[in-house]
Amino acid sequence: MADDRDRIRAALADSYAIDREIGRGGMATVYLAEDLKHGRRVAIKVLHPDIAASLGRERFLREIEIVANLRHRGILPLYDSGEADGLLYYVMPFVEGPSLRDRLDKEKQLPVEEALRITSEIAAALDEAHEHGVVHRDIKPANVLFEGDQPLIADFGVATALEEAGGEKLTRTGVAVGTPSYMSPEQAAGGEADARSDEYALACVLYEMLGGTPPFTGPTPQAVMARHALDPVPDLGTVRPTAPEGVVAAVEKAMAKVPADRYPTAGAFAEALAKGEERRRRPAARRRTLEYAIGALIVVAAGAAYLLSNRSAATDAEPRRLAVLPFDITEAALPDTVLALELFIEVADRLRESGAQTLSSRAVRHYRNPDTAFDEVREDLSPDVVFLTRLEGRGDSLYVAAELVDAGTRVSLDATSVIVPVAALAEVVPRLVAWASRALQLSDATPGYEADPEARRLFARARTAWWNWEQVTADSLIEKALGIDPEYPEALGLSALLTLQWTHDNEHPRPCDLNAAWVPVAKLTAERALELDSALVRPRVVLGHAMWEHELDWAGAEEAFVSALRIDPDHPDANLLYGTYLMTAGRMEAAWEHMVRASSANLREWGYQGTVHLMAQQVGQLEHSEEMLREAQIRMGEESLATELLIKNLRDQGRLDEAIQLLLETGGDTVAAPLDDDPYWAIARGNHEAVDRHIAKRLEDGSSHRAAYVAYADGRYDLTMQYLEEWWPVELECPSRRSAWLLANFPELVDRPRFQEMMDVAGIPWRESEVWAEWSP
Repeated sequence: MADDRDRIRAALADSYAIDREIGRGGMATVYLAEDLKHGRRVAIKVLHPDIAASLGRERFLREIEIVANLRHRGILPLYDSGEADGLLYYVMPFVEGPSLRDRLDKEKQLPVEEALRITSEIAAALDEAHEHGVVHRDIKPANVLFEGDQPLIADFGVATALEEAGGEKLTRTGVAVGTPSYMSPEQAAGGEADARSDEYALACVLYEMLGGTPPFTGPTPQAVMARHALDPVPDLGTVRPTAPEGVVAAVEKAMAKVPADRYPTAGAFAEALAKGEERRRRPAARRRTLEYAIGALIVVAAGAAYLLSNRSAATDAEPRRLAVLPFDITEAALPDTVLALELFIEVADRLRESGAQTLSSRAVRHYRNPDTAFDEVREDLSPDVVFLTRLEGRGDSLYVAAELVDAGTRVSLDATSVIVPVAALAEVVPRLVAWASRALQLSDATPGYEADPEARRLFARARTAWWNWEQVTADSLIEKALGIDPEYPEALGLSALLTLQWTHDNEHPRPCDLNAAWVPVAKLTAERALELDSALVRPRVVLGHAMWEHELDWAGAEEAFVSALRIDPDHPDANLLYGTYLMTAGRMEAAWEHMVRASSANLREWGYQGTVHLMAQQVGQLEHSEEMLREAQIRMGEESLATELLIKNLRDQGRLDEAIQLLLETGGDTVAAPLDDDPYWAIARGNHEAVDRHIAKRLEDGSSHRAAYVAYADGRYDLTMQYLEEWWPVELECPSRRSAWLLANFPELVDRPRFQEMMDVAGIPWRESEVWAEWSP
């Protein structure tokens, strides 16, 4: 802010000449200045006043002094620190070279040799600091600067100083010490960070240098930190096949969940990378402390009698909804833990191919706690039968116990056990499927495509990566699967979807000609999948999506969506996309019905939670979506995307006091991040001056379309129309999927002739819409 700049300029005038602000973060503002005594350019970091107020001045400056004594060519030194007019600051050299963040934003992935060199240099600097008892706590690409080829770690020990000086006070400001994408599990949990925490973060940075994205991503900081604590390390060898096996293994070891399982020092990690010869290891399965119930292996007499007595009735009745839960893996040393964790998906897929009405694995995959999974899935998703499986290691063998349980009566319907050699893990699936098919009377169904086992394994991993928003990983895996089995219909369907989704990268928009080329490729791949298996749903959804948003073929898109839903009326993605299509066509009531059907079984999914909120705004169902988001919050916990969306929901309903109270209860900091920094909060609070600034900023950025969104939300429809008129010629030069959303995003403009012309160009059937019906005479 200008006031802060003037304040610090006046306070430091005797020593430094402040030039300009060059950066601003969650804890500090950075100014370029001249050191008047030494005649050199420096960077001065000034802590934000609310952060400084939460720290003890003497303790902070004492910790900074310790850090200032570090000397290493890979550590950006601290020149000075102090207090000026109540503001805490520290001074560093000004480095003109780019940061590693800048390089990755530009290059995405670095050559293997270069990434390893940078990592080795950083590791050496870390070892030097660790030997002096200083832990960085916030290793990330933005804190690695380059002076020529030499990487320099910036802010070394500043996070330590902040944490040591501020303690719980700092936490209460809402500013976390560390960055979720690179934060070790122990640090995220509030535990003590040590040298191995920096090693973990460095491994995450190397993963991004090689793989193009951090190892774990998600829609909220809490979601990312949870994935660090719970999920296996995504396979780096898959996203970067040229990475040596030893490098992949070293990264996985350095990212072990337990610090004791990592390398003892960052230097030892660098040595392992240099050798590149260590045998590849995969993370061990998470240990479960359940006592193994031998009774689950016995067919309960009453359950068997129940099953037999109901077989004839089940043949004529509606098929029972089956929830195949994730395997409970107990004390098993597995050659492929990731595969074992995903076996339940393959069981569900094959049973679906055999005629079972299995619930979406995407909806079921979150129910992993064996103590609570049965009751939770029973309450949340209302299945008729639950498929439970336990996998236990016994020497060189795997012992698998499976049970079908009636969800309503809790009666065991049937049970079995399978023993296979550890090396024959893949044999478990066909044996369980054959048993369950007999028990559920599915033997008359047409068998599905028998994919190559390795291709099926890669496909399962690709699908899981896609569910986890890891599109680069998913794309690489599915390419490998099709390289092994090019006629695998389901893999072709997912490949088509991934191809189409590359055109939806809002952060890195694709060139017009590239988008125009990818959409036909996605359609051809989907059509090939349907030639091989006409019963697949996903390729039909891809075709509908491509025709609707990219080709503006509304009639063809609706035919594709409806044909998908005829095959599987409950398919979540088909309902989601068809519901969105109906919303953009102005058929709001039907759109919401499909949205509810898509989301009710998937409220643990970030994407569905977000879409519930988005569509509720468009179709006038904020109160209904509030109920759904509260249910999602119960399932996922308060620190989840559902809570963030619930806050926005209450805000958009005009219940500002409730929204702000919930924001503060969940750790929001309206001082460090003022509400009106968000245009929609500014609108809700009636701060028209702030709204004008947001509109001006979007126009400065060359986005009249985004400016139109803000003006429309503020009720300034003439101004909205003006911005849309400015945007429209650009849109016609390179049509984008935004054209299809005109009616959904700006329904109050539907009676304007020029807006109607735009909708006609986009092919929107607005004359048949509920929106137009409200306006027409």
